[in-house]
Amino acid sequence: MLLLRNKVRQQLQAKTIDSTEAGILFTDGLLEEIIPHWYGTVWDFNGYTDVPQQGKIACGYFVSTTLLHAGIRLDRYKLAQQSPLNEAVALNMQHPIGTFTDVSPTQMAQTITDTFKEGLYFIGLDASHVGYLLNRAGKLYFIHANYTGSAVVTIQPLMESVFSSFTTWHFAYITHNRALLRHWLNGKPCTLYYPK
Repeated sequence: MLLLRNKVRQQLQAKTIDSTEAGILFTDGLLEEIIPHWYGTVWDFNGYTDVPQQGKIACGYFVSTTLLHAGIRLDRYKLAQQSPLNEAVALNMQHPIGTFTDVSPTQMAQTITDTFKEGLYFIGLDASHVGYLLNRAGKLYFIHANYTGSAVVTIQPLMESVFSSFTTWHFAYITHNRALLRHWLNGKPCTLYYPK
């Protein structure tokens, strides 16, 4: 991701890409260079390994650790220990988040399909689970440290995942988050603000 960051920075300076394209390149790097190494890593509620395929990982630590490994310098412990709502607020860098409640999972999936841009999002489920939502080519996926079934880090079609068991969702931008992207590009520590 360091080589990618340098390339994206140069392209932005040369104005051969814009911030939207930079966000897409960051997302592709996260999805292709970082997250796949984590698939199959064992989930545990108290897991906090920072090495894929070694030890165990909780859902919040999966998100914070993959962002850290992608080059966003954040406190992975503090972020992982937040509630899903507070994690969404922190990652959205003081911009309003999307919270939806009291709708069916099917209605929520349709809202995502109809109104969310293609890209990667943080998603918090009610007060107990987090991961990434990927909206790509008209299909929705949930990437997370799954606590059901084989209980490993996985990517699943959204409606075949635990998403369908919840009725409250909190979203934060990843692909389209310019503030987060700036922290990635400058390589400086990222200060996240958490609700009190």
